[in-house]
Amino acid sequence: MKNIIYLILCVSFTFLNSQVEEGNTVRLQFIKVEEDKVEEFESYMIEYVGPAAKAAVSEGKMENWLLRRVAKNSRYNAGFSHIAIWVATNPEPSWTQVWEKAYPNLSADARSWIYGKGEELYSTVYNANCEYIAGFLRDPSTIPNIAIFNLIKSKKYNAYIEQEKDAKDIFEKHAKGIEGWHVMKRKGMVVNSEGAWDMVTIDLFDTWEKANQNWWSEIPRNVMKKHNEKHGSDLREIRHRVMTGLLFDARTEKKED
Repeated sequence: MKNIIYLILCVSFTFLNSQVEEGNTVRLQFIKVEEDKVEEFESYMIEYVGPAAKAAVSEGKMENWLLRRVAKNSRYNAGFSHIAIWVATNPEPSWTQVWEKAYPNLSADARSWIYGKGEELYSTVYNANCEYIAGFLRDPSTIPNIAIFNLIKSKKYNAYIEQEKDAKDIFEKHAKGIEGWHVMKRKGMVVNSEGAWDMVTIDLFDTWEKANQNWWSEIPRNVMKKHNEKHGSDLREIRHRVMTGLLFDARTEKKED
């Protein structure tokens, strides 16, 4: 039961309306839901898990929790259908205390039903623990509807990290088409595998129309030329580009528009 509680609740950072600093851990949970169970799964997560996630945020258990649906026309979505984002989770209070706060009158049988229902509706393809590096959100009071996760294999790891750190200020100043942007590095031994991604950038937009535009074209050529001359321009390979829409944000209780 402890594992189910932990599975149901993990989160996100400033790019998702939270105060997250460099070095904080963010967990990306890649979830698979069968097509005929998607509607039931999303209702279950929002109506039953959502209040517990909100209680976890208000009680200081974590900074935020978000659930996103992977777009069907996304380049890479065959392996998973949803992403849950867990931001800066803390040891205390316990998940049991969080659930008691969210559902003070919940019986043991009702709680058992909630845990079991989750196991019936979805499976976790894999979890990726990431370390936050840098980013920005133009309006911290709201969560952008669209998030594009670029899962990246770096060619020159340290050089690529420095390139993205410098790019943050450029994007924030010149790329007005994006509502936010973040970069993180994946943790764990898995990153040493040739087939595994080791970095992720997240582009945030308020509409699909903006998400489908070349937002980087707004950056002056001389600015990007100077940036590329400093760092180089062949430091990464984007392995997968995952387009997602927001379903639920625990901190603001924002749901899909």
